[in-house]
Amino acid sequence: LLAFLAVGLASTLLVLPSVSAVENSGVGGKPAFPRENNTRSTSIFVHELKPGESVRDGVEVINNTDQPKTVEVYPTDSLVASGGAFSCEQKADTLDYEGKWITLDKSAVELKPNGSEVVGFTITVPENATVGEHNACIAFSAVEAPKESSVNGVQLSFRSAIRVAITIP
Repeated sequence: LLAFLAVGLASTLLVLPSVSAVENSGVGGKPAFPRENNTRSTSIFVHELKPGESVRDGVEVINNTDQPKTVEVYPTDSLVASGGAFSCEQKADTLDYEGKWITLDKSAVELKPNGSEVVGFTITVPENATVGEHNACIAFSAVEAPKESSVNGVQLSFRSAIRVAITIP
């Protein structure tokens, strides 16, 4: 039962916006260069690209804690969670779809307490991409040393993520 509750809690936390994690004394990120003509771009990445096109963008990785943190930053494919909600695959999952379209300039950043750093990235749409909306994620996770657990050896790690929405006309 405890493992079931832990997995349920972790799954719920994965679909929360990354900005919420940052606002609640955690680590996360937000689009570094939101566009004035698209209010959605303040909380998710939104791009319209044709097959074969690329675009540069940046994600601001944020440590809103009073401790220095090493934060991993990585792309993932998206998935439909239970109930139809948008979610992101795990870091351990192989990039099979749109997550492969994202190339980050860095895979981790060292952040001072209450610090941030912009990590650039490139989205490259393959020539054979189909028309429509395609989704991926950029995820964030603080690197933490394993901690001893007194409850059945369950280890939880938390991450946050930002949706990457790419429309192909």
